Amino acid sequence: MQEGARLFQVEAGNLVIERQVGPSTRYKLKSGADQPHTLWLKHPRQNGAKLIGPPKGTEDNVGAGSAQVHMQVKELELRFREAVRLVRIPARA
Repeated sequence: MQEGARLFQVEAGNLVIERQVGPSTRYKLKSGADQPHTLWLKHPRQNGAKLIGPPKGTEDNVGAGSAQVHMQVKELELRFREAVRLVRIPARA
């Protein structure tokens, strides 16, 4: 099954999965300094979307159309996944 998908139903030998569909954004950062630094990341949001598994400490500012993360980092890879709508897909063998 695809990432973010879950089993919805099995009926008459047919498998149907359900998954959230929306944009995915990846941030990859690396500090040139020897010690970690404070990072403020403001991620733009789509109206009506919900964050799926946001990084720990994320402030989800739905009304402001953004999500903010504040953390100490030296090297980091973050991924924001947003669910805009739910779709049901017949699974293929």
